Amino acid sequence: RRSRTLEALRREVVKDRLLVESLGVPFVALQTDGTIFHCNTPFAAFLGGTVDEIEGKTLADAAPDLAGTSLADALALALDEGQSVTAEVAVRERWWHLQAYPTTWGGVLGVLEDVTARKAADVERARFTGLLRTAAEAAGRLSAILDPAQLLPETVELLQMRFGLH
Repeated sequence: RRSRTLEALRREVVKDRLLVESLGVPFVALQTDGTIFHCNTPFAAFLGGTVDEIEGKTLADAAPDLAGTSLADALALALDEGQSVTAEVAVRERWWHLQAYPTTWGGVLGVLEDVTARKAADVERARFTGLLRTAAEAAGRLSAILDPAQLLPETVELLQMRFGLH
């Protein structure tokens, strides 16, 4: 009976690890003290290590350069408050969308998504919108200066005189 229970437990652990690995995005489970209870390979790579090197360490120990960053602050907030936290954080010259969820055991599950391309598109869209706004303002000022009701007859008269049209 005990061997069947152990085998069932082993299968559950393997299944859970496969599910977490298949996410394809960085995933971390933190204990109440901030220790990394579990992470997947993408999260370990994000921190610059392997799963075996990272599990059991705090975020600050696993990646000292992340201490005091908005990512660390958001995860700490989720741990301290026991509430879900959603944030967009800049880490290592990339933008990440963080979803942190409290767990029933007092820890936090964190999922990261790289949103650098979207942020760059947002910046470009804002720049282009600014250019369009500037062009619209310039056109508005010009139309106020150049009264179309007056400009058209003057242009027609000038063309008639210049080219001898009547």
